[in-house]
Amino acid sequence: MAAKILQLIGQDRAVLYPAMIADFLTIWLAKFLQLNAAGSLPRYLLLLLLSALVGLFVNLFAAECARQIILRKKLLLNTALADTAGHYLPTLFFCGILAGLSAAVFLLLFTLAGDKLGHWLVFLVPLWLVLGFILKIFPIVYVLGAVPAYRVYYLIYMYLRKNFRRGLSAFSFFLLVTLLLNLAAVFLTRLPANFTAALAPLLSGFGAVFLVYGLVLFFLGDQQINELV
Repeated sequence: MAAKILQLIGQDRAVLYPAMIADFLTIWLAKFLQLNAAGSLPRYLLLLLLSALVGLFVNLFAAECARQIILRKKLLLNTALADTAGHYLPTLFFCGILAGLSAAVFLLLFTLAGDKLGHWLVFLVPLWLVLGFILKIFPIVYVLGAVPAYRVYYLIYMYLRKNFRRGLSAFSFFLLVTLLLNLAAVFLTRLPANFTAALAPLLSGFGAVFLVYGLVLFFLGDQQINELV
């Protein structure tokens, strides 16, 4: 699986540029906002919002690039950028709804839990991971599914219902890659600051594209189009 993903990325490395540039900008913005200063919570939330907005574009763009390379064996950057721009606002709207509702529910549960917060975390962590997975695959399914954005959640549900084992494999892949990227990020923090500043965006950008390409393979298949398309 990893070899196939690397082969697809290697066919046109231009897909890596937006992801890596976005991560460089995020690190620069974090330094500019001085998040270590007292009272930096509003600035941290602003950075988190901007990172999410840029990350959404990166996910859509990577999914479109993967689709083109798998199906057409060729990447047309202009077409990929145009399609990504067309998918962006609908994806932002419907992902924003789920993210907002999820945040409200988790905040309510944390508020009500009180001293029993530790017991709730046993249930909240898996739920949080599942929601993160759904938000991650929404742009991918939207790009591959050729349906209006408001039908994407239904399409995800129907696909996972019919292909539960393949969906579980995709979820396991999502967890594994996310875990490895987090461990690599922790390792980078132990390096000198200059190395960390240079390597962290490269690793994060590459990891984001690697994850999207892998998920596209799960949903689209290697040489054939599945039920999504």
